[in-house]
Amino acid sequence: MIYTLSTFYVDRSDVAEFVRINEEEIWPQLGTVPLGLWSVIMGGPNRLLMLCRYDSLQHWQTTCDWYADADSGVAAGRTNVIDAAEVTGLRPLTRRRPTDQAPESQPGIYTMRTFKVAAENLRRFVEVSEEGWWPWVEAGQGLRPLAQWISIVAPETRVYMMARYDDMAHWEATRQVGPKPEDPELIPVWETAREAIAERGSLIIDTNVCVLRPISQRRP
Repeated sequence: MIYTLSTFYVDRSDVAEFVRINEEEIWPQLGTVPLGLWSVIMGGPNRLLMLCRYDSLQHWQTTCDWYADADSGVAAGRTNVIDAAEVTGLRPLTRRRPTDQAPESQPGIYTMRTFKVAAENLRRFVEVSEEGWWPWVEAGQGLRPLAQWISIVAPETRVYMMARYDDMAHWEATRQVGPKPEDPELIPVWETAREAIAERGSLIIDTNVCVLRPISQRRP
């Protein structure tokens, strides 16, 4: 299984049409419905991101062939509103992998954070995230990590991580591990998380983040 993260540069005036073409015309024909489509609202140039899941790189290639088909006039309509595009291939690192529609009724916001991590530290980096940090942020802070991936077809090898928050205030309030919880059942989870986030920080060479607003009815 692989994922792709596609980046589209679309004029603001064409974003609504880009979304409509995808949701109403392309995705029903293509048979591979993307997991989500977002607009970057902070942390980088204005652009759209689309996350998809495929069985393999060859599976991804079959969709590219469909777009290239001269008879697929719908795809040409989407191309007309795109200024530029690029695709990054991702391999999942965590056991958790987004496959279904988001459980929340409200769109919320998402973040895409990337990390540079030395190859020898990669396995440990994933462990402290998924087993040490994520249980606390879900139970104690109410955010939802989606997964971590590593880029396999990209200019640079980096770890990618997405998470969902209720809104910007929620994101701001969860930048740290937070105070010790009053619930005694959460205290050991919090203590593990405090150690995990400190260790994870020591494994990071550099990191960056962008904030995403969902623009499609599909969201993981």
